[in-house]
Amino acid sequence: DGFKVADNYEITVINGELEVVPRPIIITTGTSTWMYDGKLHDDMNFTVTSELQFVNNEQFVVLGAIAVTEVKGVVNNVFTKWAITDEQGNETYVDGYSIKNNYLVSFEYGTLEITPRPIYIVTGSADKTFDNTRLECGIAELMRPEGYEDLVDSHSIIIPTELPGVIYYTAEPVKNEFAITIRDGERDVTGNYAIDYTYGTLRIDKRFIQINTNSFSEVYDGESH
Repeated sequence: DGFKVADNYEITVINGELEVVPRPIIITTGTSTWMYDGKLHDDMNFTVTSELQFVNNEQFVVLGAIAVTEVKGVVNNVFTKWAITDEQGNETYVDGYSIKNNYLVSFEYGTLEITPRPIYIVTGSADKTFDNTRLECGIAELMRPEGYEDLVDSHSIIIPTELPGVIYYTAEPVKNEFAITIRDGERDVTGNYAIDYTYGTLRIDKRFIQINTNSFSEVYDGESH
């Protein structure tokens, strides 16, 4: 009959709110270990480990990460700079709104570690006959049995100025035991190496001398001579 039912009501509209909250994403950074080689190392690998993933072909991009070069224990693999982009690599939508604002990114960190470089050193051996002077042997030779490495390029072995030594006869050989230093120019890098030693020996032998006494003869005359 054309009667407006709405006329029977006094309607008050209370507007609700619409909100889009950031999408929670968990990024787990990579874990890596390297033997010391004097170079900088980083690991920009990652895995999205949250139940929710990126949408609309948007993606997480690593732009920078910490790097390690020396033996300093285990450190967290922290990404120092990152972005979220679309398929074309844009970090914003056409209206200028940052894509990153649509995500709430948290991190679970992997680790980075530089392990010591194993080297094998054999110290020299020396011997001589006693001459009342000190015997030393400042020789340290780098060997390469299985499981050991060369020095990193540009590194060199430094022999200490104070060495073990012997002066007098030794019934048993004495270990030629000393510790080398490894340098990169003027910088001490010994702590980046795991050094195994086999020590040579020092020995002073007795000096043999011959003493000849005088001979004397005389016809017996009852006197002491």
